[in-house]
Amino acid sequence: MRDELLNETMFRNLAHARVVIAAWAADYNTGRPHSALDYQTPADYARTLTTAIARPGSREMITPRVGRLLNLRRSA
Repeated sequence: MRDELLNETMFRNLAHARVVIAAWAADYNTGRPHSALDYQTPADYARTLTTAIARPGSREMITPRVGRLLNLRRSA
């Protein structure tokens, strides 16, 4: 956040800072791919995980990370 937003943005006031930071956080948490999620956006990853839980017999939509999480849940 610091490199991408705080160091590059000149905020006019506190209200402006809140709006800009909220927009950046929304984009970061929904629209950007993350390496920890196999380069999926958090929204796509959540959709994949929800689909995998709803249809446990369907393995074609499950990424390796989701498969590991599901296997851990079943063995616990």
